[in-house]
Amino acid sequence: MPLSNKVIAGRYELTKLIGSGGMADVYVAQDTVLGRKVAIKVLNEELAANKKFSQRFKQEAKASSAMDHPNIVSVLDAGETTETSPDGTKNTYAYLVMEYVDGLELSKLVARGPLKVPEAIRVTKELLSAVEFAHNKGIVHRDIKPDNIMLTRQGKVKVLDFGIARAVAETFDDIATTTSILGTAAYFSPEQAQGQKVDIRTDLYAVGIVLFEMLTGKVPFTGDTAVAVAHQHIHAHPPAPSSLNPKVSLALDQVVFTALAKDKADRFQTTAEFGRELRAAENAKPASLNKFVAPVPAEEVVAVAIETTSPSASADMESLLGSNIAAPAVEKSTTPVELPDDFLFLFGDDPQTAPTLIQPEQYRPEPKRVVAVVAIIALVFGAIAGVGLWVATLQPTNIFPSSTVTVPALQNVKDTDALKQLKDLDLITSTVVENSALVKKGKVIRTEPAKGTVVDPGTAITVYVSAGKTMVEVPQVSDMSVADAKVQLEAVGLVVGTTTEGHSPSYAAGMVISTSPTLGTKLIQGSKVNLVVSDGKIEIPDLKGKTVTEANNLLSTLSITPTVQADTSCAKSDNPTVKSQSVAPGVVPQGTAITITYCAG
Repeated sequence: MPLSNKVIAGRYELTKLIGSGGMADVYVAQDTVLGRKVAIKVLNEELAANKKFSQRFKQEAKASSAMDHPNIVSVLDAGETTETSPDGTKNTYAYLVMEYVDGLELSKLVARGPLKVPEAIRVTKELLSAVEFAHNKGIVHRDIKPDNIMLTRQGKVKVLDFGIARAVAETFDDIATTTSILGTAAYFSPEQAQGQKVDIRTDLYAVGIVLFEMLTGKVPFTGDTAVAVAHQHIHAHPPAPSSLNPKVSLALDQVVFTALAKDKADRFQTTAEFGRELRAAENAKPASLNKFVAPVPAEEVVAVAIETTSPSASADMESLLGSNIAAPAVEKSTTPVELPDDFLFLFGDDPQTAPTLIQPEQYRPEPKRVVAVVAIIALVFGAIAGVGLWVATLQPTNIFPSSTVTVPALQNVKDTDALKQLKDLDLITSTVVENSALVKKGKVIRTEPAKGTVVDPGTAITVYVSAGKTMVEVPQVSDMSVADAKVQLEAVGLVVGTTTEGHSPSYAAGMVISTSPTLGTKLIQGSKVNLVVSDGKIEIPDLKGKTVTEANNLLSTLSITPTVQADTSCAKSDNPTVKSQSVAPGVVPQGTAITITYCAG
């Protein structure tokens, strides 16, 4: 039922519904206790009623609340509320309280068309910064998409819903249900589409899709159903972004292709690697100034993918995704999307006046123009042949003026010595400090432009200096299997050390109880983290002689509620004490039932 104008948890007054999806409704609310505006995500009743999901949701909300990063929407509170409908029915809802972001979802912005290339790169950099921070905390988002990315009126990126997709994925075993709740087939990685294990490279694939969409105004793969879209994620190659937007460089094309590699091993392995290649491509010339790139219509890619997929593979995919699940709408309206003026800086030409890109199937040259085109091509080739003949007859000479200099090899050179060498060559220097596991602190990792590059005096050279080995925090791995904990630790550059068993009343057998060093401890990459894993057992203490209240308290810490019986065969006392216990002191399975008796005669 609609919850607008209701007050939940005694403090949050829901004022306006601003979004709805398969998983939740989002409201603007007023926190009446702290007097501030917040956003509240209220999960639908079916999810709230699912005990397994509810428990996982609370754990993920707690983990998300610890993520303090300028590009991540802060989680302020979480809980459950029971509301009574007009007919007297009581409904329970789980909710998540987040900081209110004065901005728009990226999905509403790209609906207008491609962003300016520098803006698309900037947004991707900030997105990668948020994702890297989460990965260092051991959290894989699993559901990066424009709907989960907000841009403020100043253009700052804010990412939502860290951990929520994981709660869904770990509650529901079938991909069909997960897809219907999250609705993210357009941004699924090949491993998600096949129901395989995900890791940080899954998020980097989704970031690649988002970058593609910002550069082109389209997603690379579309279809009438999630099955059709999933086929393409697994089998089809995306078109080059430059074929849809000539302002995109070939170097940026390559960044997108690497991010969207089918095999995880062929993708960027870390956000740092993705960011480094993105920065390298940032100043490359547009593809239209390099060479002609024939556009590849998305429809053609779709057709190839479907034709090359076997019937058995199609059947397998339908069993994973469900043949009737509709893919999210991705086609853009031909009517320009109206946006507040605050966001127009993100775009280049107004879509109402910008020239329309000519697709191969739309181009039909008039007969008279064909002759002219052939003549122009003949003149161009004649000119090229003439230049080639002239070059061939030239005598060997040094093509670089004597005033140019060559960037020297400075790797592993002390930073002060390297800067002096470059200054002596009349080059302008700037220094960037970054971590390195291979180069000692204070020495040069690399330069940009790289060694051997011929440049003019006065050229700016960036010198990357090592700050030593990277320090990372021990991520949250409790309540994970040892295999999953290993993936999360390796994702931040740590390794599993010893694994020992321990008793726990709350963690199931085989799940990690704790780590040593503990959560949040900063370690050098490559360090070992020891795991304590639940053996599924608890240790019952000797309760005889303790008061009934003390015995109850001790057992409650073991997640046991005892049966308490009165024994009238012995005299009662003012403060009843335990006479006997049905389970002897010692190690027993979790949840073992126990009866305690006390004298009441």
